[in-house]
Amino acid sequence: ARETRAWPGRQSLWSPGRSRAPRAQQHPHIAIAVFRAPLISSTPENHESDPVRTTTSASPTTMRSAILLQFCGTAMAFMRPSALSPARRLAARSPAMASSSRLAALSSSAPAAAPVSEDALEPVPSTFPQCIAAAQKSTGAAIDEGYKLMEIEFPPLPTDFMESPECSAYDVSSANVRLAIDFAKSFATEGKRVAIMFPDRAESDRAIETHGADEPFTNIILRPLAGPAPGTTSSPVDIVMGLFGKQGGRNVNAVPDADMYICLVFSAQELPDLEALHMADPSKPLVMMNLKLDTLRGDLGLPAFPPKDLQYRFLSQVLPVYYLRTRTYSKSITKPPFLVNYQGALFRAFPGGWQSMLDVGGGKYRRVKLADERPALGVFKVDLGEALDLGDEGKVNTFFRQGYKTSTWWEDAKEEELHSIWRS
Repeated sequence: ARETRAWPGRQSLWSPGRSRAPRAQQHPHIAIAVFRAPLISSTPENHESDPVRTTTSASPTTMRSAILLQFCGTAMAFMRPSALSPARRLAARSPAMASSSRLAALSSSAPAAAPVSEDALEPVPSTFPQCIAAAQKSTGAAIDEGYKLMEIEFPPLPTDFMESPECSAYDVSSANVRLAIDFAKSFATEGKRVAIMFPDRAESDRAIETHGADEPFTNIILRPLAGPAPGTTSSPVDIVMGLFGKQGGRNVNAVPDADMYICLVFSAQELPDLEALHMADPSKPLVMMNLKLDTLRGDLGLPAFPPKDLQYRFLSQVLPVYYLRTRTYSKSITKPPFLVNYQGALFRAFPGGWQSMLDVGGGKYRRVKLADERPALGVFKVDLGEALDLGDEGKVNTFFRQGYKTSTWWEDAKEEELHSIWRS
């Protein structure tokens, strides 16, 4: 299976930019190549009313290219080493989650499960203020139900700037800080003291310099989470060990007078610090904002990165309270125009369910599936492709297009993980 970046002449508000500090690199490890795509259009006149945007060329060269790419993608899938075996089996295991339920009109063969209430569904936002307001509402609802570990994920910058050469990781990081402050204001005005945490002092100092103070708004403070123990400095040994995922000599600094934490710009190597913070202060809500955990999970288990056990014991507890990710795909067909470009969004606002949305043009989306359980990204792609209703392509063609696997190791590891909250 493959994805391409094909949206000619589009200008959009949303784009899933990088959520990491300038010094970090992110490496997604999934069975399909993921490219960034726009979500909500700011220029509806550039959209066609037809929900399926297609190419206009139907030359033999296009046909040969499409067929060649199909076979190349399948060959790469077979050559990819398996990532299914866990790092180690944990002694305690939680029961596997039940299969996700479908809408009643689509799920005559699905396991019996309580349907998701239509009244609890939030619409896909069209502006950043709408996005922040919905995230605040969802987070407040999760806190009221007793959840302590939460995830918020949405694009931090407009597409036109994200795609420009002037956009840097520093710009994305600065945008995330501004959004985090706006998000925290709702809780700060209620009298709660919110600590926005950065992975180290260098990151927090940069944010403090940008906003002019370590308390940019009443009851909102900017703090570093980890660093050398008080009265010490990082030794050369600590620096070298840090390159191999061993954060020796780091001291996790909880904020005693904080009522909740918002964590920004953490890399995969720094995720164990978040676990240490939660263990040191387990009674306070901890929100991981725009960390792109789906990307960071792919790095776990690699050399110089934390082990996969971190997903099984810690990240599996993180509830996605607000999640908005977009994808753009291409599908080869056997009749003109031979290549169909389409895109959609995976959207969830707690306590609502997971909505698979197909872009139908003009900044509008059509829900093609509603599920109680978080769908795998490969399943999400299949759902969008089926919603195009381009006819049955046959089992052989479907296999060559999708490959033999549509999920990642952390999506398959139901027996190894200690919690299933991250799927709910």
